[in-house]
Amino acid sequence: MVMATIEWGVETHLIPTRRYNALLVCLLPYSYCANGSYFAGKLALEAEDDAEARQFGARLKGRNIMVRYDPARPEISIPTESNLDGHPVLEPSAVTKWVRRAAN
Repeated sequence: MVMATIEWGVETHLIPTRRYNALLVCLLPYSYCANGSYFAGKLALEAEDDAEARQFGARLKGRNIMVRYDPARPEISIPTESNLDGHPVLEPSAVTKWVRRAAN
């Protein structure tokens, strides 16, 4: 595990779900150093609307979080936090799958 820093920038995506019509996901970029090189990842939080997503970005910029990474492939990382400021951190693999599907 290493310390990562949440950077500035917010992406939002509407993701269809079984439970709700759609879920607004806020993606916040983070950076970390592993094996002497720098890498980046994205932290996913649920947001009520775009305004709340922008507030997350402004409030969390510069915050340190812990991430796990694969020593064989340090570019692959997962945040260890399950909650930030009272908001659950979403499972990154599920979010990535929907974001990739929406982009195609």
